[in-house]
Amino acid sequence: ALEEERDQLMKAKEGMEQQLGEAQTKAETLADQIAKEKRARESLTTEVASIRKESSNLTSRMEREKATLTEELARAKQSYQALSNELTTLRQAKEALERRVKEMLSAPFR
Repeated sequence: ALEEERDQLMKAKEGMEQQLGEAQTKAETLADQIAKEKRARESLTTEVASIRKESSNLTSRMEREKATLTEELARAKQSYQALSNELTTLRQAKEALERRVKEMLSAPFR
């Protein structure tokens, strides 16, 4: 009877040791998987931070370029307005000169 009880206890012990081994293997596999996921998450976090920084730099550069273009456009409008005013003045001077020449040509010689 003791022999039989000892055999049953040994079988139970072996079964438990086998279950423990399987549980340890599963735990190691799970730990490896978690470590891989953690590394992947860290890598993605680093990549996202890099993309955000690059995006921020590009946004800043675009804002600077927009400001530069806005300033250049304002200067171009001022130049256009100045040239337009000068052209108007030249046309008026030309018309005045043409009137003066007509007056001189239509006046009798003395």
